[in-house]
Amino acid sequence: FLELFAGSAHASAACAAYMRVGNSVDLRNGFDLNTRDGQRKAMKIIEEQGPTVVWMAPKCGPWSLLQNANPPQQVYELQKKNLPMVQFCIRVASYQLQKGRYFVIENPQTSRLWYIHGFQSLYANEQVTWDTLNMCAYGLTDEVAKNDNLYYLKAVSLCHNFPIGTMDPLFRKCPG
Repeated sequence: FLELFAGSAHASAACAAYMRVGNSVDLRNGFDLNTRDGQRKAMKIIEEQGPTVVWMAPKCGPWSLLQNANPPQQVYELQKKNLPMVQFCIRVASYQLQKGRYFVIENPQTSRLWYIHGFQSLYANEQVTWDTLNMCAYGLTDEVAKNDNLYYLKAVSLCHNFPIGTMDPLFRKCPG
């Protein structure tokens, strides 16, 4: 298991009890996946280690619907600046498909990332699918209100190539 854009590496920590986990690849660990150099170093790890699963959670801010509050040119520039990391995710996913291995790309359900041109080639592959989970089903509560009784609906989609049904237990919906 290899986690790209790992942040606090929660996915790696969760998988460590069940499988071998590689060192997370993230800006915190010296990998700027928005640059060619960072992508080259990450791809070298993927090629050498051959992880069965690569989990990717690229920055979601540039693709958020909240960006609609900003001037269109500003949104365009932000997305253009962050497009290399998204294109890298598509490249890694395609590589994993080619090698008969798995990938997961995580982003909010309403993210505009899902509509970027390169994703169309992934969606065209019959092995690739996606679904959405709600973080409140995992206990996410409103941290601003500091009230554990106010569940926070955060819909997160996962694009992946696991066999049908394999990921179903993850796709929990809010209970209420």
